[in-house]
Amino acid sequence: MDYKLKSGQYTVEEAYKEICDYILGKDWYCVDPLPAKQVRYLQVEAIKRKFDKRKWSFWDRLKEALRG
Repeated sequence: MDYKLKSGQYTVEEAYKEICDYILGKDWYCVDPLPAKQVRYLQVEAIKRKFDKRKWSFWDRLKEALRG
């Protein structure tokens, strides 16, 4: 584990990239030729979808499992 974060050595950009890599995976990328600001927006939306609280309820997970 890299302990740079605890010692305060990350810049904002490095911390953002580290979080995105951890949550979305290092292989996540945007295929469309978009400006960096729009790509960051897509990353945030992907993270929000991944941690949508409604998806964590037992019944929603069961419904999802039964669908596909």
